[in-house]
Amino acid sequence: MKRHDMRWSVADRMAALAVGMGFLLSFLWVAVPSDLFIRTVALTVEGDRVRFVRELPFGQVDAQWRAEITLIDGDGFECNSGPWNVATYQPINGNTVTYQIGSWARQCLEAGPPFYLTTTRRVLLFGAIPLRRQIDVTEVQGDRPPGPIVFLPAEG
Repeated sequence: MKRHDMRWSVADRMAALAVGMGFLLSFLWVAVPSDLFIRTVALTVEGDRVRFVRELPFGQVDAQWRAEITLIDGDGFECNSGPWNVATYQPINGNTVTYQIGSWARQCLEAGPPFYLTTTRRVLLFGAIPLRRQIDVTEVQGDRPPGPIVFLPAEG
């Protein structure tokens, strides 16, 4: 009777490693959400300024983010920050940062409240692997000036 050689070839080992890494990454994506690393405490908007209070339980972390403003009663008009941007979230005293909303939101801010600011973040595990999304929706109240909402063509 002939004996079979049961040793794995290099290609077999590489394939098994790739499958194992795929399972590990899938497990991490499902089991480890971004809000484990960036916890939103509060988010407020005044004019073109955002005040973001957050906790970073594991310290500094890199994350992808994008945002959009959707006008309430504005026929569904929205302003979008575009493709994913990358930011470094660093621990600071008081856990509060204030930043200015970018030019991408100009027309929605000029139209005035009420609107929703939706911010989506994906923590980059090891600086490269995006985890499951964290979505914050903030309703900004106020009275929109009377008259029609006029949107100008985007500046290039």
